[in-house]
Amino acid sequence: MLRVPSARRMVLTACVLALGVTGCASASGSSRPPGATSNRIVQAELLPLTQLDAYEAIQLLRARWRRQRASQSPGRGANPPVVYVDGTRRGGPEELRVLRADQIAEMRFMSALDATTRYGLNHDGGAILVSTLGRRPTSESAPAD
Repeated sequence: MLRVPSARRMVLTACVLALGVTGCASASGSSRPPGATSNRIVQAELLPLTQLDAYEAIQLLRARWRRQRASQSPGRGANPPVVYVDGTRRGGPEELRVLRADQIAEMRFMSALDATTRYGLNHDGGAILVSTLGRRPTSESAPAD
């Protein structure tokens, strides 16, 4: 004989499930400060990292930015992201080692498609845009979200 659950038991089960789902959803990504996203590191995230350089800060906060991506061009290997500091092309990720975290206002990651559209060819690994404290991002140096 099948037993029909009481309304009280069904409501209790629904509440427990709702709390569990809500707890899981709020645990992912809610610790980021305002303005920070998976593609943007803001100064508030960098404040506790004053002893690190920008390369180490990215490794700690958004390690996926540094992953080399396969080139879309035949015969070319994987490419690292191109680094821009205050709108000026600097080179590869190793250029981030000369910037201390406390000198940075924000850093953004651009996908390969967005970087190629904005800056031209040879951005198969995307781009990392760094805005230092002496200069705020402009429409030329940083994409809009």
